[in-house]
This record gives sequence, structure tokens and C-alpha cells, in this order.
Amino acid sequence: MARGGRSGFTLGEVLVVVVIIGILASIALPQFHTTVTRGYWNAAQDILQTIYSGEQVYEAANDTYVDPANPVTCPGRCIYMDDPNVANIPVTYTVENVSATTFTARATY
Repeated sequence: MARGGRSGFTLGEVLVVVVIIGILASIALPQFHTTVTRGYWNAAQDILQTIYSGEQVYEAANDTYVDPANPVTCPGRCIYMDDPNVANIPVTYTVENVSATTFTARATY
């Protein structure tokens, strides 16, 4: 037991623990942010691959690519995938410069 019959932590001990936790957090948080960002880009690559595959299937059946965001050329779901812009990741997807022979799919973070 400590002096006077009291037990517990001293202010110095508590401060040392707080400093150690702060140092560990300052090391871990940037790494966590990097890991989360890498996960977003991996998900973006997967969705871009899905868009590419859908466009290839559509082109094989119709001899042209399609702009899935254009309701005139694509009523409903032309490439049969859910809208990737409603997922829980802060990446937006666009399909642009669509012609009969080419298209551009872009992911923006």
C-alpha cells in the first residue's frame, strides 16, 4: 500500500501513459489513412473493371458503346450494374466521350 493507506496512480504515471498513447496514435493514424485510401482505390478499380466489362458486353450486342448516364441512349440499366456513385466510398464515377468505337470511364476521389 502507498503512504497513508491510499492506493492509485500518481499524476506523473498518468501523464506518462497519456504521452505514450499520443505517440502511438500519431504513428498509427497516418498509416490508417493510407490504408483507407488504398481500399477506396482498390474498390474504384473493381468498379471501373465492371463498367469496362459491361460496356464490352453492350458493344458486342449493339456494335456501339453506351453512355449509361444518358437517359436518351440508355433508358433503364444498359450495362446491368448498380449505380456506383451511391456506394459508401467517396469516389465518383463517370463515363464520358462515348462514341461507337470508344469511351472513357473515370474515377475521381
